[in-house]
Amino acid sequence: MTSKYFSAVLVLNCLGFVNYSGATVAVYQPGNGLGEISVQGFNGPMALPVVQEFSTNGQEIIGGTASNSNLYALFDGASSLSNSMIAITDAQTGVFEETIPLNVRLNDIAYTNGQLYGLEVDSSGIQIVSIVSTGAVTPLVTQTATTAGVNWRLSGAVNGSSLFAMAVPAIGSPTAAYTIDPNTSQVSPFTFSPAPPTDITSESVIDLAGDAITLNNLSAQYRYAYPSGANGYQIPSLSQYPFGVVSDEFTYNYSTDKPAYINLNLSGSLPVGFDFLTRSLPNFTVQTTLLNGAAPDGTTLSNVGVAPGTQLFTQASGPSALQISEIPLPAGFFSDRAISNDTISLSPGAQRGIYSYQITPNAFTADYTYGSTTDHGRPVDESSGQATFAYDPVSSNLVGNGDFSLGTAGWEADGNASLLPTLYSNAAVFLDNGGISLSPSSSERYGVRQLLQIPTPNVPMTLSLDYQNEFLEPEPSGTIEVAAYLNGTLIGEFVANSTASQTFETEIDDPSLQNLSDAYLTFIASDSEGSGFVNLDNISLTAVPEPASFGLLVAGLALTQRRSRRCYYLC
Repeated sequence: MTSKYFSAVLVLNCLGFVNYSGATVAVYQPGNGLGEISVQGFNGPMALPVVQEFSTNGQEIIGGTASNSNLYALFDGASSLSNSMIAITDAQTGVFEETIPLNVRLNDIAYTNGQLYGLEVDSSGIQIVSIVSTGAVTPLVTQTATTAGVNWRLSGAVNGSSLFAMAVPAIGSPTAAYTIDPNTSQVSPFTFSPAPPTDITSESVIDLAGDAITLNNLSAQYRYAYPSGANGYQIPSLSQYPFGVVSDEFTYNYSTDKPAYINLNLSGSLPVGFDFLTRSLPNFTVQTTLLNGAAPDGTTLSNVGVAPGTQLFTQASGPSALQISEIPLPAGFFSDRAISNDTISLSPGAQRGIYSYQITPNAFTADYTYGSTTDHGRPVDESSGQATFAYDPVSSNLVGNGDFSLGTAGWEADGNASLLPTLYSNAAVFLDNGGISLSPSSSERYGVRQLLQIPTPNVPMTLSLDYQNEFLEPEPSGTIEVAAYLNGTLIGEFVANSTASQTFETEIDDPSLQNLSDAYLTFIASDSEGSGFVNLDNISLTAVPEPASFGLLVAGLALTQRRSRRCYYLC
């Protein structure tokens, strides 16, 4: 089968940030369950590889803050009546220090005035409390405020003496905000001028100097003078903080005993798409480019390149060997430039399976110069991420990974299903009991689809699959209806009304569905009662062969031209 490959970009765990003379300004992002330190680089916020040494134990991190020495992560238990606790780690290394149990349940925490503070919310308003090392809290300020339908957040001026409390709804701009002086317990309403847009739903971040505040959101971020609230403006995308729960700015001491970090970009011709599945033998090129980086304070780097004798990529997994051919490019200065060109492929006869490859540890070196000293050939830290794809060879089944033994590869899902090309994503696919799960509600359908990489034949086809309704407990009486579409045309319907496995099969003889390239096979589930979820497995779409032509048909499939689509990788 002749393959088509398309230009795309893959970023593996991008690392790096702006060099500063002296300490580096950073923010702490605890919301991903592990926590990371992020700094502002030439290409936007970038994470330092600082791993916090504590476990969430299944509890959700709902807030965080930082001083110049400590990172504080706020946990709330699973019950709405349980109290909070705070995990403390070193702000420079991520080393665990201690856990502090509290006797209250907090919504957020912040650091200012050399002190840790918390925000407590009840039905009548908010209360600011101080928190000491034993976990004891002392009420400082009580403010009557609306608490229904909003989420109150607390921010602090790390190098100042001011707190900022803000209420945001699920969708919309802040509904109320206050500045609070913890020394005098004075509370002042905060007025945004001009008013923020209606899409601010996340965090507020006070800068290190304590004279500006940023409203942090996914689509846009806005900066205001603090505490006046004047002169609001939208900040450029490359200057935005990471989206989500982010602490206020603090000082990160990045010194000469720490290695430099580089930001790697892998670009080239990639044989997989949104769903990470290829049905042709992958043979693609990758160019590794240094986009950005960080050197310790007062240090410059030169002669950056692949370490002598080092293979840049190594295979991380796969049932057959990946062939990796590499051409390192000449070393150069610490700047945006290509480092190597690589060709990665599977040999004919490679087995069906999931494959991944990764950057080799200690693959890069550079000459470090600080003062009158130069360290030649010193290691440079790089991404440790890996790229993954699945390979399912061409067969009589037009559906790739129809048995889901390759995980979610090949499939995309949408929780508000339609036949439109948008909203579907591989991340929304859920596996269960060896198959794929569709969980519609009484108000929303749920769909999964695959963009077939093999053109449909010029003969009728048979669609078959196994299904069962896995009811929620206690078992209700509802049923789930599933409709199957090929390129937007309804080709079959069935009702999942039993927890026992059943088989659906239908023949497709519509001539308009023959000889199609880039055809979508889509399943959409609906449930008027929202009673459970349906499991699909062993999905097959095959030609109905004429007695004398079956062998020719299978042989012809191997020569069909693969469809075109935009490509990405799974890291």
